[in-house]
Formats: sequence, structure tokens, C-alpha cells
Amino acid sequence: MEALQLDLWHLLKTHLPEFEKETGNLSPYRLTTQLLKLTRHYADTHDFIAVRHCFLVANDLLTDGSASTQNAVCSVYVYGLENLLDAQRNSREVLLRLMPYALHEEYRRQVTHSLP
Repeated sequence: MEALQLDLWHLLKTHLPEFEKETGNLSPYRLTTQLLKLTRHYADTHDFIAVRHCFLVANDLLTDGSASTQNAVCSVYVYGLENLLDAQRNSREVLLRLMPYALHEEYRRQVTHSLP
């Protein structure tokens, strides 16, 4: 397992107590799903500093991760951001401004390619 995935695993284990029970499957997709849950929790509680940290972790995985990790971030995390931003209508602009460049560009790419 690459170093970024191990760091993410420790972050999730610390902040999501239920995650430790699910450590049998540590695929990039599972880790990315848990990171999205953590981001959603922080957005719901309006802890924007923690949301920014989650975005930075996702951005690092997107730019420096293996091909499977990058695919997991694009398929799971970035795809799930649209639901997160829809649920956070009042803070949507704040959340968009908190996204690092690469993560924001991937989000924009997915949104524009999904338009009819």
C-alpha cells in the first residue's frame, strides 16, 4: 500500500470510529468513500478548516497517487462532491473556493462533460 493510502487510512481511523471495524478491505475505492463521508460530516457541521484538509488530501491523492487511486478519487470522491454541494446550498460557494486547483478542475471537467 502506498504511503498516501496509509496516511489516509490513519486519518480516517482517527476521525471515523466506525471505519476501524471495516479495515478488511483497504482498496483505494473504500478509502476514498470514507474520505467523502468524512468531508460530508465536516461540511454538515460547517467545519470548513477540516473540509479544506479533506480537500487537500483528495487533491494529493489525485495528483500524486497511483493510477488506481487517481481513478478512485475521480470516480468516487469527485462524483460525490456534486451531492455534497447540492446539500450545502448556503455554503456551496465557500466549499468551491476551498477546493485546491487540481480537485476543482477535475470537478469542473466532470460537471461540464455530464451536461446534455
